[in-house]
Amino acid sequence: FGLKDQRVMTYNLGYYTTRYLKIAKWYNLCVAHTQGGNTKFYVNGVPVYDTGGATSSAQPSFTNWSFGAGGVSSSSNGDEPFIGSISLISIYDRELSATEIKTNFDALASNYDYASGSISSSNLICHLDVSSLTDQTTNTNNFTLATGGATPTYTSSGGISYFQFDGTDDYASNSHPTAFDFGTDSFTIGMWCMITSFDVLNDAFFSTHDTGAASNF
Repeated sequence: FGLKDQRVMTYNLGYYTTRYLKIAKWYNLCVAHTQGGNTKFYVNGVPVYDTGGATSSAQPSFTNWSFGAGGVSSSSNGDEPFIGSISLISIYDRELSATEIKTNFDALASNYDYASGSISSSNLICHLDVSSLTDQTTNTNNFTLATGGATPTYTSSGGISYFQFDGTDDYASNSHPTAFDFGTDSFTIGMWCMITSFDVLNDAFFSTHDTGAASNF
């Protein structure tokens, strides 16, 4: 279990994720497997790769674990040292579920400058998550996303799904006519995003709808 360039991998099976890691940043990395089943990788409690139909029934036999080194054998202490820091190691004799692995990450996330727990729901009027394409708040605004009348598509890269907007006719609408009519009220807008490149123009994250309709953005 180690790295292939910037990706997490299992050495002997040749499986590796498409999620690229960065230097000088703490990560919680997990690999989980059940005999005869898939090999699964997790980064910060999030599943980033599943070998799918590529199952493994290997039955390695050994008595010692070598930490922070590769190329280890009965006659060698290894020649592929891990260049970094390891602060905690957990080993289970069963495959943990995705929920359990996420719970383990959340338990110590704050120690490594990651937020843990649930997002703030106070006065949250819209929460659009790519996993469902619909508003996740419990209020009655019920925002839905549209692209020229159709639902936006989404894709996945490195285990992270994201919306595919083309910058034209992409908006969220709801049946509550004043949901975004902030007037002189305070507001907060936030999002998770990844910038691919910088344009000469100011690329927009968010704007009011061109028609001026208070129910759309």
